[in-house]
Amino acid sequence: MIKRLVDFSLDHRFLVLVLWLLVVVLGLGALRRLPIDAVPDVTNVQVQVLTNSPGLAPEEVEKFISFPVETAMSGLPRIEEIRSVSKFGLSVVTVVFEEGTDIYWARQLVGERLTAAREQIPEGYGDPEMGPISTGLGEIYQFEVRGEPMCQDGTLPSADGRARGAPTQHCYTPMEMFRPMAATVVFALAASLVCALTLMPVLASLFLKRVSEKEPFLFRLAKRLYVPALGASMRHKRVTVGVAVGLFLASLGITPFLGAEFIPRLDEGAVAMQIWRLPSISLEQSNEISTVAERVLKEQFPEVETVISRTGRAEIATDPMGVEISDTYLMLAPPRSWPRRAKPSAARSPCLRAGRWNGAASSRTSRNPPEWASSRSSASRC
Repeated sequence: MIKRLVDFSLDHRFLVLVLWLLVVVLGLGALRRLPIDAVPDVTNVQVQVLTNSPGLAPEEVEKFISFPVETAMSGLPRIEEIRSVSKFGLSVVTVVFEEGTDIYWARQLVGERLTAAREQIPEGYGDPEMGPISTGLGEIYQFEVRGEPMCQDGTLPSADGRARGAPTQHCYTPMEMFRPMAATVVFALAASLVCALTLMPVLASLFLKRVSEKEPFLFRLAKRLYVPALGASMRHKRVTVGVAVGLFLASLGITPFLGAEFIPRLDEGAVAMQIWRLPSISLEQSNEISTVAERVLKEQFPEVETVISRTGRAEIATDPMGVEISDTYLMLAPPRSWPRRAKPSAARSPCLRAGRWNGAASSRTSRNPPEWASSRSSASRC
């Protein structure tokens, strides 16, 4: 079959050249439109319905808002899942559609059902609206505003324009995440094989008129070493098999020490820490606690260069985080400037020791670590 394919290519050189030129042109056109992302977008097809209702407790939000919206969305075609989050003054209903569903068609269906949902919600309790078209990787922009003079509590004013997608409850697996990469490798191997059997013989016949067959120097050198070794192995077959089996068994002994992570560990030079408080806390108290945490982190951990806290949710609450939760970002200094006690390989050193900093929910210092503090590393969990 391979011989026939090569002969066909040599008999129809012009046709082969035209077809490969067409492939190159189409590939360059696709390259211009190809989205390049550091991390594949694994978000499913989902539409969020957001309802702000200040003053309602979570039980009331669930009863008067979330349940009517979920009921109105039931029965839509190609639905995989309907889930909701009811928090103080906020209802987030997420409608997940089957993979491959057009997102705009799905939003049209949800928009039609919102009319029925609004009729079931008591007047004055909120107006449900669809959230923006965002994904689980939809961080758009994050910034910090600095100005003079400083605030009375010694902190700098900050704002956060981060837009984050809804929780996906691990709606992907590693194989789904890397399916595009695997398909790309398969296509590349198949295309290279076809190219070797069609285009390369044609180009060789056009540009290589005089061909002399001669073994390269490295090949001759390797052959001088390989031929005697092969002869010795064939004369001592049992010894050869025994050595091979022994090496195989020895390799099994180092298997537990090999890395088994599907995704490589990333060290971004920063640590993401979360501060949790009681749900009944006010925004002012949350800011006071965040200020204490930032100050203590800067004072007790010289590895930390900058600390920025973000409390609560944005105006469009695609991430239903209350004022009792703060995302604190610890920007680390270059490892060469760390104290000797901190090893450069341990990039999450402040994260490992974060449980020993002083602080309390009342913004007073205490010897015991607060129960509302938890942390995680951006590269790996603490």
